[in-house]
Amino acid sequence: ARVKSDKKHITYDFPNRETAELLLAKIIDAFRHEGFYVHLLDIRRHLYAIRKEDTFITMRYSSWKIVFDCREEDVPFIHTLFYEALAELQRIMRHLQSLTDRKTIGERIFDEPVNTRLRVNGKEKALLSRMFVPNGMEYNLQGKSKHEILEELTRLFIDSKQLPPERYNDTLLMLLDRERDISTGMQDGIAFPHARTDIVHRLITVVGVQKEGIDFNSFDGQPAHIFIATLIPAEKPEPYLKLMAVLSRFLSVEENRERMIACSSNRELYEILRELA
Repeated sequence: ARVKSDKKHITYDFPNRETAELLLAKIIDAFRHEGFYVHLLDIRRHLYAIRKEDTFITMRYSSWKIVFDCREEDVPFIHTLFYEALAELQRIMRHLQSLTDRKTIGERIFDEPVNTRLRVNGKEKALLSRMFVPNGMEYNLQGKSKHEILEELTRLFIDSKQLPPERYNDTLLMLLDRERDISTGMQDGIAFPHARTDIVHRLITVVGVQKEGIDFNSFDGQPAHIFIATLIPAEKPEPYLKLMAVLSRFLSVEENRERMIACSSNRELYEILRELA
């Protein structure tokens, strides 16, 4: 943290948006537990007013940092509160690591349904209909490693004109960073690479098939063939998880997976996915 006593300014920097969001929630809870009133003044600027008796603090949040403005005498208190919020979050994460059985939960996602008919409401159909674009398909990915596959998928975002060329490096790094946190390789040859980002204002998707299959650190240990890569707007909420649930149900049917892997053209791959909408 950097303290500027003349401006009574405290800045905490974060490696990514997800970390900042988690700490923000814990910080707000910590202030409230100390008896402070926390009010969101400006939702677009993420500006908070924090007050208790004669103490008034403002807090601004962005993707990479949280900034406090306060009196000089309140600086030690804010550092202490932040330290305790961080310690509490680390404690929670340790417990989560001991409790979470990712493999078992993931396997349930792709249990083949008895009734293979999809039930999709009107709003979901509208989202699915614009989720896939004809130029965002590649039926014959050539990559032989996770990195190479993500490079191809990133290039597909550019080639389909869903992203400008100058966003290639940023997008690839985001997808790689997400994979370092936890692999998006699921089971039955399926992977859902994705990232939340400020560089898109709506959900965009590309789809690729690697016919031979590659090691994608899937939790069933099997090679991945089908890759559905998505960039999700960080600020504008879109039901990504709901859409992935619909896709998971579609892909849990072995026949659908086999049809996608057997595609001989990008158009054929696109038409299969259009069945969802």
